[in-house]
Amino acid sequence: MPNFAAQLITVTLDDCGSLAERMSRAFPWMLALSPADRESCAQDLVDAARASFSTDQPHLAIAELTSGKETATAIAAGLGNGRAHGRSGRRGATR
Repeated sequence: MPNFAAQLITVTLDDCGSLAERMSRAFPWMLALSPADRESCAQDLVDAARASFSTDQPHLAIAELTSGKETATAIAAGLGNGRAHGRSGRRGATR
């Protein structure tokens, strides 16, 4: 969690590019997502981190980070099925 927090602070202090572009530099696995999904994922990660930090519940941010990374990994492996899943609308992997 401290590493994620440090990366997130670095991203928010950077003013070069959109949130999704800055997050993709910090979390290169996001590049496997479509541009729209990157935007959604970036905002979901920020929202989850804010909720985690304000409630002392780190599992919220960890779950969102894990979900985004696993989705990107599945898409990169060709397992995406083209259907939207979850509240973020990112594509999920078929089972």
